Amino acid sequence: MTDGDEKVSTFPNLSTFKLKKGQTYTVDEIIKQMTLASSNPATLILGRTIYGDTSKFTDHMNEKAKSIGMTHTHFTNPSGAPNEMLKSYAPTKYQDESKTKTTSEDMSILVRSLLKKHPDVLQYTKLTQGK
Repeated sequence: MTDGDEKVSTFPNLSTFKLKKGQTYTVDEIIKQMTLASSNPATLILGRTIYGDTSKFTDHMNEKAKSIGMTHTHFTNPSGAPNEMLKSYAPTKYQDESKTKTTSEDMSILVRSLLKKHPDVLQYTKLTQGK
């Protein structure tokens, strides 16, 4: 985790969970923060951890969306927050773009695909509070 992760977790309306530099978080904890606390910084950390940077992760999100039939979706960052809110922490490649664009139909395609390939996601989405 970087200084930037801690800082962006303090931005208004981006996270209800404040991250601390020097603290170690497991993938399980990060996913819980993404689902329970709507932690935009947690999604940035996860994307950077998986792909090395958030631009590459966002590229992959867009490629995956197209491959599963989400023809009306374009992601601008891993979290879904407007890039203006993420400020300089938005993916470099997408900083000039404002918001993710999608449709309810595309989100339905995403949920169906997620549940089919990873039904264990329900272990997170059914939670009502962190542990």
